[in-house]
Amino acid sequence: MTTFGQAYNRINEKRSSVGSMALKNIKSHIKTLGDDQSGREWLRWAVRVDGPLFFKVPTPYGCPSNRKDPGYVNPQGRLMSKFMLQLATPFLLLKSGSVAKPTHPRGLFSLVMAALERAVRACLQADNVKDFSNDHWGSKVVSYYASLAAVNDHRWKEVLDACNDNSLSENEDDEANISLLDTNRAVLFDFSSPQKA
Repeated sequence: MTTFGQAYNRINEKRSSVGSMALKNIKSHIKTLGDDQSGREWLRWAVRVDGPLFFKVPTPYGCPSNRKDPGYVNPQGRLMSKFMLQLATPFLLLKSGSVAKPTHPRGLFSLVMAALERAVRACLQADNVKDFSNDHWGSKVVSYYASLAAVNDHRWKEVLDACNDNSLSENEDDEANISLLDTNRAVLFDFSSPQKA
């Protein structure tokens, strides 16, 4: 296989990974909501462009969707929802050590946004969702990519810093677990025998 062919296959593998991770994360979140009705309401809220998929502080559930409505509340924290950060962070780490000129990761975030949209649709209409491939979702990725051109350098810095913080906090948890293991290794299996009452 040619180098180009290998690179193309790796790109497709990563795209597929983004799609499957998005679906797993959304399904996992829905389970935390308690019941089916709450899950359906959250999914309907999530398909709004100002909903919880893409914003740290989304427009509230039940808020008018028309931005000209006096009761409309603007979302805040564009691209900084926990769903965006969870998906983007591991893939941003793959850039570490790259010799490529650093640019804003519009392509990655476009994929993440389309994958999250697909995941929500899959949960709402499981029978009607296509594979996360260029043929089925490429046009949506291109649309998201175009919309990300409006994101300024300052916002990208905030988003990437949040991804780094997300990565560091996961590493700190791992370090704490390893430290606990180091401290307690000698007494790992030193359980008291059960006592008869």
